[in-house]
Amino acid sequence: MTLCNEIKYQINCVYRMAHKCEMNFTGIVKDLYNTVDWTCRFKEMYDKESACYMKAINDNVCVEPIVEAMRDLKTTEDVIRSNKEVCNLFYSYSNCMQGIIDKICPSQMSKFFFHNIYGSVRLLSNALCKQLILPANEKDSRPDNFGMLNVYSNVVAIFGSN
Repeated sequence: MTLCNEIKYQINCVYRMAHKCEMNFTGIVKDLYNTVDWTCRFKEMYDKESACYMKAINDNVCVEPIVEAMRDLKTTEDVIRSNKEVCNLFYSYSNCMQGIIDKICPSQMSKFFFHNIYGSVRLLSNALCKQLILPANEKDSRPDNFGMLNVYSNVVAIFGSN
């Protein structure tokens, strides 16, 4: 997947559905879309920095608690419970990752792109957790259960694409 094609399209799709359903986070999704759209105008510059982002989002110190929460998932109930745990870990993961970015990504441009996009991603992730994932019924095994959303996978999709 690429940030400026599939990811941007998916964000727009989420925006349209959030708007249609009158979700409280519609404005946050629109801000993320606008940020990604703006970043795509400087795609070559962003792409030069993307290797650094991959190192940061996969940093063992930051991601280990999330990996542990997502280990050995056998049932839908396990997945939903895990995604709720990831929501609870997301604040510390975000702070850790931002610290890693500041350490390992030397260029100001790298930090600028990351903090612009991640600020919107973090706001959206927090809203998804609060409004959709944490209230989800763990006993509901339907595939459209909002508890099936994983905010960490959104970070990987956005920063793991070029």
